[in-house]
Amino acid sequence: MDTALITATIAAAAAIFAAVMTWNAAKRTRQSSERTHAWTRIVWAAQLHPGDRGYDISRSVLRSIATLRWAPEDDRELASELSQAVEPVEPVKPEEYP
Repeated sequence: MDTALITATIAAAAAIFAAVMTWNAAKRTRQSSERTHAWTRIVWAAQLHPGDRGYDISRSVLRSIATLRWAPEDDRELASELSQAVEPVEPVKPEEYP
């Protein structure tokens, strides 16, 4: 009876370990896919210049990537910096009171 219990415990632990490893691999695959997608969009947007057909869309893409939750943090920062370089935002001036 003890041998069967030990065998069942080992089998259950192995199944749990396999499930965790599978989940981790799926998570890493998804993250890699998201990073590749974000990077492809950033490269496309950065290659366009004023006057190109998709230039307005590229500015919008950079602004949206900068705020996407699923995009990697460094890609969001890069998109934000590129967005500022492509379309600088003027600093907001505080209101002056007489």
